[in-house]
Amino acid sequence: MRRDVSLEHLNVLCIFISGESGHCIPRMQLMEAEVALYWKTVCRNLQMKAQERGSDAAATMGTEAAVYAAEASNNNDLLERVLPAMVSDYVELVKAHLDARSNYCFASWQLLLLGAMLVFSDATNRKVASGFVQELLRKPIEYEVDEDGNKVVMGDGVNLGGDREWADVVSGLVGKVYAAVGEFEEVLLGVVEELAQPYRERIADFLHWMHCLFVTSLILENAKSFRWMQGKSIEPDELLQSLLLPGAKHVHLDVQRVATRCLGLFGLLERKPSVELVKQLRFCFIKGPSSISIVACKALIDFGMWHGPQEVDRAMGLELSSLLHENKMTFSPVNLCDMNEDWNVELLDLFMPDSM
Repeated sequence: MRRDVSLEHLNVLCIFISGESGHCIPRMQLMEAEVALYWKTVCRNLQMKAQERGSDAAATMGTEAAVYAAEASNNNDLLERVLPAMVSDYVELVKAHLDARSNYCFASWQLLLLGAMLVFSDATNRKVASGFVQELLRKPIEYEVDEDGNKVVMGDGVNLGGDREWADVVSGLVGKVYAAVGEFEEVLLGVVEELAQPYRERIADFLHWMHCLFVTSLILENAKSFRWMQGKSIEPDELLQSLLLPGAKHVHLDVQRVATRCLGLFGLLERKPSVELVKQLRFCFIKGPSSISIVACKALIDFGMWHGPQEVDRAMGLELSSLLHENKMTFSPVNLCDMNEDWNVELLDLFMPDSM
């Protein structure tokens, strides 16, 4: 696609989507994947062009700056014309595609990406967008029933919506709507508290657990510090003790896998790795099934890279003198197949070839 989008092209796009010129306010007919992709691509192109020319105008002076500023203004006007005029129109359109489920998953994804280009500063628009985001986060995870009557989660079973890119799109939209400092964490923790109610009442099935853990992972992936999670509906320590550690010990393997991944994300936000967290990850790595062990292995490696191997060992009470570490030239492979083996070993020794 050419980088320059003409007014004629935009009129064609608006008529193609909505059946009339002016703002693109699509009728509530479902879009094919290529139409949604084209619409999103045109909008992103205009946004990038406007930002680029705006930066050029700020970096120059005189007539040249005026020309760049005019180009930026023109592209912003075109973008405003192509986007839905009202946030409520946009929300209604996305909901229609979400209700169509898997057949329109790609189109829904493209339409959600449009949300990053909308303006939510207006109180009315922000209220509408906020309600939609809350509904999106509370949307039950999809599943299928196999021949034996068992519920099987659709997708990768690790990310919200069953897809990494989908989870990124949702978190991006949430961050756009709740852009104030600490607001993202506050809103998502409120959702987690609500989703956690069934398992507090001992009535949650594995789908409840996974949904709660999916939303928790969005918080942990995007939070810069526990500072913005303090004083909210669920404190970090409660999150660890009441959700993540119990989830890692759950009987359902998918719940264990998601919880183990969340433990890894949680540990990267800690100033020092906590004892219980490190112990649980080591246990999952050594004794867990392969799908859990792989996730725990990655988390422990991340810990070693972020906190340092010695800090992780210190959490396990394996602190050695600095002189001993300096003089250590060899590693001690561990046989993980030996159930009688003493696994109270240093982090780096766990990843020796003989131990895998």
